[in-house]
Amino acid sequence: MTGGQCSSWGFSPREMPAFPSCVVRIERVTQKMLTQTLRGLERDGLVRRTVYPEAPVRIEYALTDAGRTLQGPLRALQDWSIEHLTDVSASQHAFDDAGRPARAASPRLPS
Repeated sequence: MTGGQCSSWGFSPREMPAFPSCVVRIERVTQKMLTQTLRGLERDGLVRRTVYPEAPVRIEYALTDAGRTLQGPLRALQDWSIEHLTDVSASQHAFDDAGRPARAASPRLPS
């Protein structure tokens, strides 16, 4: 990542980290999934990908103007998630304790 620290969302306001630092900061994500997600965001016009022909090759991702417009809504979602973490975790535990199968796309929040 060039400049700035990763926020709790994993990205600074203007930049997104390159693979190594991003993978370290985002738990349980594979490089393949990260690549697919970043390419999708690039296709949607939310990030810009820059490749530097160095040894080793360096790739940087930066938010576009359109991508920066999502910071407010994502910050609100982050704030809501933090505020309701205990309630969501309790609901997950109650659901699991009732013996109903959880959907694979809904990981259990840490207790």
